[in-house]
Amino acid sequence: MDKSVVLPSDVELTEDLNEFEVTTNYKYFATPKLENKTFLQVSINDYSSYKFLPKIADILMEHVQIGTVNIDTNQKTSETLISLGSNPNILTKRGLLKQ
Repeated sequence: MDKSVVLPSDVELTEDLNEFEVTTNYKYFATPKLENKTFLQVSINDYSSYKFLPKIADILMEHVQIGTVNIDTNQKTSETLISLGSNPNILTKRGLLKQ
């Protein structure tokens, strides 16, 4: 649902103008050579169909804000990856398996 809102230029106001769900896939990413953390990434397919504006957006999971992301609308691909930060419950360890 779109809302038409007129905002005065001399007043700072925060309001949710449009809220919608996005179909996503989650992927874990780790580089144990550099860091022993595992990161969660979200992949949004058909990114251009959502008509995002180039702004900073809040990331919510189960109605809790877990971070922010800078939305880049100049991407050339139909898929975008957004990092949701490290997952402290999954650790990676790099070690030699065979000599």
